[in-house]
Amino acid sequence: DRSAASRGKLFVTLPLEAITLSDVARMPRPGTVVPGRIGFTPDSAAVTYLFSDEGDLVRSLWRYDITTGTRSMLAGPPPASTTEDGLSREEELRRERARLRELGVTDYQWAQDAAQPTLLVPGGGRLYLSVGGAPLRELDGTQGAIDPRLSRDGTQVAFVRDGELFVAPLLGGEPRQLTSGAEDGLTNGLAEFVAQEELDRDHGFWWNPAGTHIAYIRADSRHVPLYPSVHQGKASVDIEYHRYPFAGAPNAYVQLGVVEVATGETTWMDLGADRDIYIARVGWRSDGLLTAQL
Repeated sequence: DRSAASRGKLFVTLPLEAITLSDVARMPRPGTVVPGRIGFTPDSAAVTYLFSDEGDLVRSLWRYDITTGTRSMLAGPPPASTTEDGLSREEELRRERARLRELGVTDYQWAQDAAQPTLLVPGGGRLYLSVGGAPLRELDGTQGAIDPRLSRDGTQVAFVRDGELFVAPLLGGEPRQLTSGAEDGLTNGLAEFVAQEELDRDHGFWWNPAGTHIAYIRADSRHVPLYPSVHQGKASVDIEYHRYPFAGAPNAYVQLGVVEVATGETTWMDLGADRDIYIARVGWRSDGLLTAQL
């Protein structure tokens, strides 16, 4: 390049490795193996992220110490997390709507205000916990947990199972069911189809800062017709039925409730008389006031 703009600059041409048809045909695609879910530890001493050292879809949780520059693995793939076998239909659909192909460790959480570093890693339909840097251990009674969320103080975890909201103490004890009434097409604590696919809202419940109450969505899709989707990419044909709201037809009816963790009593928020609404965002302010965007 002899243009005036390029004079005095050094240009280096690097050889490109040939990309084969086999490279293009496999997952992940060439050049797409990059760190994901990058964040800081609660003490800001390290960066944590998901990555596959082998260059495949199965990721682990890594830690990069900012002071020393050392890199270490915090969590490898949990048991039964390296394939999609055994996932519930609801979890499969959540993965599809999130465009998630990766396996192994696909999510993790730090409790922001815990007395000791408290790390939650879901995988294989179960929840695993590390407190104070101890090895991960499975939380009893959490099999089938969907969308687990730690309280800020790291003493409790809430999750959805069979369409109901549960809470479990992290220091021992069985999970307690906080909601009731779920059935086919009616869920408590889950983001409905439109929220996940169109509104970029993946969660259906939110801890308050004090860890005493949880705001949650009740989504009623019983009036939305079942729609069959045929999957032909497996050894046998798989027909998936889910409640799909077509354009011009009714969406799910959504309510916003607040349940007291200690008693399980729910107070329903007044969202107005019109049932044809979306709940786009929900959040708690630092002073404990609940906010929602309709």
